[in-house]
Amino acid sequence: MADEARKKEILEKLRNGVIQYDEDACKEGANEALEAGLDANEAIFDGLVSGMEEVGRLFEAQEYFVPEILMCADALYAGLDILKPHCKQMDLGVKGSVVIGTVEGDVHDIGKNLVKMMFDVAGFHVYDLGRDVPLDKFVDE
Repeated sequence: MADEARKKEILEKLRNGVIQYDEDACKEGANEALEAGLDANEAIFDGLVSGMEEVGRLFEAQEYFVPEILMCADALYAGLDILKPHCKQMDLGVKGSVVIGTVEGDVHDIGKNLVKMMFDVAGFHVYDLGRDVPLDKFVDE
């Protein structure tokens, strides 16, 4: 297990990698987290997701726009792809199934993918219908 200073450094690298839409930094940070023995869930939520929360704040402040958000999401996924296979499913009690997708007419799926990942890590079975999905498809599932 990494010492607290190293842990903080790695989480900050992941967070800043997302904010600065730096896929390489997110990949490096994810690998460093695993090598240092950090919990993958912690690296995801306290590093990558924390960065995406700041991106949301920057978007609300009109400092970031849709193109920046998409690049930040790519950076987040670069780190997530490395960390997710190492996630421990959280023991949160009753598990269930979740049907998720974005409704017809909406092709943006960044938020959906973040929520999907959180449900997945928490031990739910997630049926991802994708994006631009007609309402009746949700009902059918």
